[in-house]
Amino acid sequence: MQLLLLCFALFGASYAQFSAAAQADILKAHNSLRSAFAKGTFSAQGVPQLSAANMVKMKWSSRMAASSQAYANSCPDGNSGTDDIGENLFQTWEQVKPTDLNQYGKKAALAWQDEFNQFGISSNLLDQDALDSGIGDATQMIWATTGFVGCGVKNCGPDQDRFDQAFKIVVVCQYMEKGNVVDENIYEVGDTCSACGDFTACEESSGLCV
Repeated sequence: MQLLLLCFALFGASYAQFSAAAQADILKAHNSLRSAFAKGTFSAQGVPQLSAANMVKMKWSSRMAASSQAYANSCPDGNSGTDDIGENLFQTWEQVKPTDLNQYGKKAALAWQDEFNQFGISSNLLDQDALDSGIGDATQMIWATTGFVGCGVKNCGPDQDRFDQAFKIVVVCQYMEKGNVVDENIYEVGDTCSACGDFTACEESSGLCV
């Protein structure tokens, strides 16, 4: 599987299915959530979250997009298990064949973000219990040191495993560097942009390190 992903990655954006506008929507969804955590304005199940000192602004990676598209093309039901990248998977079903797949990138990101509203988040330290609670996609979205994301989408056609044979849509996003490292901090708590490290500038409008 890793060899397949690498082969597709070498060919870059030519395999990416999301339009430039859809890519921008995906990035905006990620960075808006990251900004809310950076500024300490995000609440999960009514619980305000502490501000982040080292939240990096994400950029789009054509390499990650090509790798994500390669995996999405296999119409997976689970994550690829690739060791050195982060990965989120989204599935949805439509009764009518979709004519535009670009809408599903933002839908996927918002669905992952909603894990915080469904399950809450009790600490910025990601232990195994927190990861098992169902927030792993959302925590990957806000992993402070993850600087790159790229996504792919696939219409897998009528799902033969469903009685209605609805059209199955799969979205895969992959991340670098990998987040969701158990027993590490999702982000460093502190004043916004106070620990940007190698990212020496602070984008004041977003509170993200650039």
